Amino acid sequence: MPNYRRNEDKWPVWDGIGQNHVIDVNALDGTVLVPIPVEPVSLAEVKLQTRIDFADDDVYLSALITQCRGLMERVTKRSLVEKTVTAIIRNEIGGMELPWGPVKSITTVTNRNLDVLVVNDTYKVEGLLFPVVTQPTSDYVTFVYTAGHTAANMPVGLKQALLELIAYKYRHRGDEDDQELSRKVNQLSAPFKRGSWLL
Repeated sequence: MPNYRRNEDKWPVWDGIGQNHVIDVNALDGTVLVPIPVEPVSLAEVKLQTRIDFADDDVYLSALITQCRGLMERVTKRSLVEKTVTAIIRNEIGGMELPWGPVKSITTVTNRNLDVLVVNDTYKVEGLLFPVVTQPTSDYVTFVYTAGHTAANMPVGLKQALLELIAYKYRHRGDEDDQELSRKVNQLSAPFKRGSWLL
């Protein structure tokens, strides 16, 4: 029985029959109900983390929150705010994880002929927050879904990693030798990194 929970072990995979990977993905911040998502950390939390008690840098810090959230999303391959995701996947051997989880709800699923697939009939997924596609085992299956953490349900450790990243980028702005992530941020974010489903 394949272990679909460990899709990272099978990317890219070639077993002579088929392979799994994301062909294309578009993840846009916001949903129909929440067009402009709330960032997972507030300006007040960032100022507390960085020990800033003045307002001169508020605009810069607000922009930095969004920038660092995007960086943390790329590092962990998670959505830290609610997004509308359109993912075209190749799922020839089954068990392909839907990217940019946690997945909240699946809106539509279509095959390469643009036929609409029906849950538990012509398509099946397993798992809750980071579901994997068990059927169909084919290529060019398009999933449209809502995904992402919210400020209320984001894991504490992941939120702390984001705050540390923002503080690090603030302290090192303008430094030519600025590393993308500090060692502490890498350590804090490591438990939350998903398997590599990117091309």
